[in-house]
Amino acid sequence: MLFAQSKVEAFMIYRVLQTGALLFLLSQSVFATTLKFGSDIELLAVDGQQLPSALFKSADSLELSGGVHQILFRVEKMVPAAGPNQRMFTSVPLVVVFDVRDYTSINIKLPKLNNEHDVKAFEKNLSFDLLNNRGNSVEYKSNVLHVSQPLLANYEQAIQRYNSSNATAALPELIKKTSK
Repeated sequence: MLFAQSKVEAFMIYRVLQTGALLFLLSQSVFATTLKFGSDIELLAVDGQQLPSALFKSADSLELSGGVHQILFRVEKMVPAAGPNQRMFTSVPLVVVFDVRDYTSINIKLPKLNNEHDVKAFEKNLSFDLLNNRGNSVEYKSNVLHVSQPLLANYEQAIQRYNSSNATAALPELIKKTSK
């Protein structure tokens, strides 16, 4: 009788764990938000963690859990220069903080960057939009991440320093998550 009772208890525990795991997986998919970005955007870091550029060069989206997130990206685009040549425009790294709330997706929408005039206008004001799945603007804070050599920078360390400051888009709570 004792053996049968422990088998039943084991089965019940197994079912509870199985149901819990299923609910966890479903809740993750329900609360996930897809961050969409075009091929002109290079995602450098998410929530204080540097991303391998080779992995995200070809990606156009990333799944984020619910809550507030901090991303670091730069714009890279071939633009016609004066004359028949083209040049690679690479923006300064931009830190952006936003709350995904109950959105199923958020899209980073850049202004048109079709020529040198567009590029100069973008460099001057560094404006872009975050749009939710309904096409409405998402509130965000943004700022330039100043690094001496942007193409060779250790963005994880740079974001640590940035989040330790009182900068516009700093998220001090990320310092503990990324400290070793």
